[in-house]
Amino acid sequence: MEHARLVPVNFRISQKAQIMLGELTETASKSSSRAMVPALFWDEEYDDIKKETVVRGVAWGWYYRDEVPARLLQDVDGITLIFAVSAKQSAHFQGKEIDYHDGRRFFLAD
Repeated sequence: MEHARLVPVNFRISQKAQIMLGELTETASKSSSRAMVPALFWDEEYDDIKKETVVRGVAWGWYYRDEVPARLLQDVDGITLIFAVSAKQSAHFQGKEIDYHDGRRFFLAD
């Protein structure tokens, strides 16, 4: 993470998604006995067999907060997070809102 570049956030987070992220981050922190911070990713990969890119979309992970350079932390609608995408991938998020569908998944909405 030392060489990671900051990609400015360009999206917002719905209230439902904020609540769920808060709960998940609290659970991760309690289970590891260390403060955690959520990291937002864009999940896609090239399928060599099908010869196409498979897009899964929004994905979350967590890092130990004390191991993340402060310059990578950003605040979005009251949630401190790492926007762990490339400049090219950030285009998927431009002007969108990350929402949460009860009990199922995070997704991008207009």
